[in-house]
Parts: sequence; structure tokens; C-alpha cells
Amino acid sequence: MDEKQEYTKTFEERLEDLNQDIAKLKSDIASLSSDARKAQLEERLEQIKNKRQAFKAKMDGLRGASANAWKEMKQGLEAAWNELGAAYRQAAAEFKKQGPESG
Repeated sequence: MDEKQEYTKTFEERLEDLNQDIAKLKSDIASLSSDARKAQLEERLEQIKNKRQAFKAKMDGLRGASANAWKEMKQGLEAAWNELGAAYRQAAAEFKKQGPESG
């Protein structure tokens, strides 16, 4: 496996882990009794979804990149990953901050 394949495999594994965390958060949000709080957190989930799509697009671009170009694309992929992770952490913290059933 070459460096590019290892790099993309690492990010694919990270994304799979994050997808599981997002699914859990989505389930937790769906169980909330406060409609206002649920709506606010669902907006956060939509932001995460958009950032995940942007990250996947960068991953697809990286997979198709030439051996020389992919190294230049790494920064963009890492920035997209950092944005996605930050969006998830922010939503998870917001959910936990008030407790699962406070409204």
C-alpha cells in the first residue's frame, strides 16, 4: 500500500468512527422532548451533514489525484476534517451541556 492509499484509509476509518458518533448523537437528539431544543440541535446536525459532504468530496478528489497533486491536496482534506470534527464536537457539547432532557 502506498502513502496515498494509507492516508486515505486512515481518514476513511476516522470518518466511519465519526459517522457512528453522529448516528448516536442523532438518536439522542430524536429522543428529546423539547421541540425547540430538538430543532436547534437538528440544525447542528444539518451543518455536520454539509461538512461531511464537503469532506467526502475532498476525499474523492484526493483518491483521483495524481501522485504529485495529492500531497498538495492533503491540507484541504485536513482542513475539511478539522471543520467536520469541530462541528460534531460543538453539537455534542451543546447536547451534553444542558443534559439530555432539560428544555
